[in-house]
Amino acid sequence: MKLRRFELLLRTFHLINNEECPTGDRFFKIQGLIDLLVSKYNLAYISEEDRYNIKAFKLCIKDAYTIGFRLYTGKEATPGQEISTKLVTEMTHEFLNFGRTVYTDNWYTSVNLQHKLFVNNTHLVGTLSNNRKQNPKDVTSKKFKKRFYSTAVLVVL
Repeated sequence: MKLRRFELLLRTFHLINNEECPTGDRFFKIQGLIDLLVSKYNLAYISEEDRYNIKAFKLCIKDAYTIGFRLYTGKEATPGQEISTKLVTEMTHEFLNFGRTVYTDNWYTSVNLQHKLFVNNTHLVGTLSNNRKQNPKDVTSKKFKKRFYSTAVLVVL
């Protein structure tokens, strides 16, 4: 199957009627499939004392609609690049250069990511952690008035 066809099927794959979905339950639409898969996996294999290191990263649009996801099972080190920056740039590559804005939480947000996106005509909004290693000190040490949160919000246009 060609990649474009697979991505089209993945984006339009539905398991349940949207009108039955309770507000705030993001997994309701796929919970039946997840439960079925887990029960089948447990029947097929009895695990010994294993470590489970799987993370799922999602690219979502309005109303938490998932348009892409990636499973992460271990280090994917690229010299000089944080994994969070690598994930965001890889997952958003189809949506760059359209003047859009990417919203991230503090695990993804960095000055380095902002520069990579800005070069591609894409903006970044997110909470910038003060303790992030590669963030410049002049940015993370900026003091805000009391009406703002204690962490900086990075908005570069």
